[in-house]
Amino acid sequence: MVELKKRSKREDEAKREARTLVLNAIDPLIDKEGLRIKKEVVESSDSISKSIIHYARQNKFDVIVIGTKGMTAVEEFFLGSVANNVIHHAHCPVFAIR
Repeated sequence: MVELKKRSKREDEAKREARTLVLNAIDPLIDKEGLRIKKEVVESSDSISKSIIHYARQNKFDVIVIGTKGMTAVEEFFLGSVANNVIHHAHCPVFAIR
């Protein structure tokens, strides 16, 4: 039960961070450079990193932009890192922002 609450809290934090990243970091750069991007929040019951990679491949993304949150080595060992998995398994370049 505690593990489910921890995971849910972590997922909620990740969603908030993603929205903040898009609004505060990416949108101003897009406006400045005149780039065209697709922004979408994808939720899945499977592995988050696999969902991101699958969605990017399915939609022929040129690059994935992902936020990172510093974890201790112990946390990353037990919980894994979504950003780390995406970086190592994506078919396209991954731009990680901390």
